[in-house]
Amino acid sequence: MDMAMNGSGIRDTGRVLGISPTTVIKELGLTQREKMM
Repeated sequence: MDMAMNGSGIRDTGRVLGISPTTVIKELGLTQREKMM
């Protein structure tokens, strides 16, 4: 998560976590929606 905190981007975050950038985007979107509720 260090890369995510340093603003390295979605692709780098996905690469470090071993998941696809699409998954990162989806999860970030879910987190934002949960905060709005």
